[in-house]
Amino acid sequence: MVQSNNVPTVQVEQALQSIRLRLAKANNYFMDHIVYVGREDYDADLEEKIAGDYLREAWLLILTLFENSGQQILLEQAKNDFIAFQKNPLESDMGFDDPYLVWGGKVHELLSIFEDLYIPKTSGKVTTESSVDLLTLIRNMEPYITSRNVFGRLPCGENDIHDRIEGALKSVYLDLLHKPKLSKPIKGFEPDSGIPSLSTIIEYKYIHSQSYGRRVIDQILADIGGFQDKDYQTFVFVIYETERFFTEDDWRAAIKKSNPPNDIEVVLLKGSPPADIDHAQLEAKAHEPEEKS
Repeated sequence: MVQSNNVPTVQVEQALQSIRLRLAKANNYFMDHIVYVGREDYDADLEEKIAGDYLREAWLLILTLFENSGQQILLEQAKNDFIAFQKNPLESDMGFDDPYLVWGGKVHELLSIFEDLYIPKTSGKVTTESSVDLLTLIRNMEPYITSRNVFGRLPCGENDIHDRIEGALKSVYLDLLHKPKLSKPIKGFEPDSGIPSLSTIIEYKYIHSQSYGRRVIDQILADIGGFQDKDYQTFVFVIYETERFFTEDDWRAAIKKSNPPNDIEVVLLKGSPPADIDHAQLEAKAHEPEEKS
């Protein structure tokens, strides 16, 4: 079961409510006192300051929420957006019928990603203590790991899936290990992630074609075939498909045929094929100089 490292459930619920309240106030004030002005004693500077203050409070709350929950990737994105927000707090664009606040929309996007990580779709409850299991948490990450707003590009390979999911899980499972060592190493096999408290190994697979998916099935069976380790009894295979090539039942059935010696779980995520711009972003990132510590 999931446990938060810093933020009790009640505090998260209160923070989410407070952010939504301030967004609603900012939007209502923007529409009623700036877009549609119906009185003569209109003070533009004062009205814009009030609307901007509501929106600024929402941004400060979301920054605090991300920091306290350990969501470093979301926090960095929010910090960058907050810097841009301060240059033009009431920047607006035209929606279907009415204008809307651009930076209010950005807060909604970040909030939605946070909720996808922490709120199971079936219960609607905030999941920062013990109300969601590992599999549900990973399933809820689909919009997060495929967000260009957060990462700048779609996933382009297995490393992207590994890094993005593992980075999010670290804020929930404090004992998560990157490339954990096994008590009985297997030649040619190095686990991607390990969570000792759950006795669970997590493996990430990136599928870009149906034929490659069939090859990955063979890789999975090879990984689990001779596996024996006193610290880990469960395998979780996170399968990311750029298109829907197989169903989750297909993956489960193929694995079950091998009579695996361990408990096997499958989480199937669907994304989109990366475009040229995504590959270009990946290439540019690879050539960036490393930061000096």
